[in-house]
Amino acid sequence: MLATKLVDNAYDVALENFDAAADALGLDNDTREMIKYPERVLTVSVPVRMDDGRIKRFQGYRVQHSTARGPAKGGFASIRRSHWMK
Repeated sequence: MLATKLVDNAYDVALENFDAAADALGLDNDTREMIKYPERVLTVSVPVRMDDGRIKRFQGYRVQHSTARGPAKGGFASIRRSHWMK
């Protein structure tokens, strides 16, 4: 059963849900360890000047869980050129 109790940390709830799903699928410990944690995490912090003049930082994340099946690319596969890109 998926976790439904009130918890302050969403990450802990996600790990509990993962364990419940892995139990239901009968995954062995080696497989669990391979997919439970990401292979690579990129964290960025972008400063943005707000309308009132103050600077506020926003954090962004790019997570790659596995590159076993090839490169882990993100974004658009192709972008059509529009008239303003010429």
